[in-house]
Amino acid sequence: MSYGDKCIIRVSLIFLCWLPTDVPPESGAQLLMMLRCLRPLRIFKLVPQMRKVLREVLKGFKEIFLVSILLLTLMLVFASFGVQLFAGKLAKCNDPRILKRVLKET
Repeated sequence: MSYGDKCIIRVSLIFLCWLPTDVPPESGAQLLMMLRCLRPLRIFKLVPQMRKVLREVLKGFKEIFLVSILLLTLMLVFASFGVQLFAGKLAKCNDPRILKRVLKET
């Protein structure tokens, strides 16, 4: 058992022995609860293939970021095109007192 496993087990045992009914913010009980959230990280030690998967996902973040930039650029282009194409044509007057549309000539 590694130091990390022993630490996680120790934190869990302390919390279970203490088992507070009320956990106020910024207290020791809240800190122990947050440290207990680290328990699922043990799977990376127990299953070596998970480390490999995580490593490959982290390597792929650069490509994912570049694809996201490309998609955002395309969305900006088509959004600008849509605004220019449909500007003012889809607007509707919601004032019941206005009966006809009058265009102002400038």
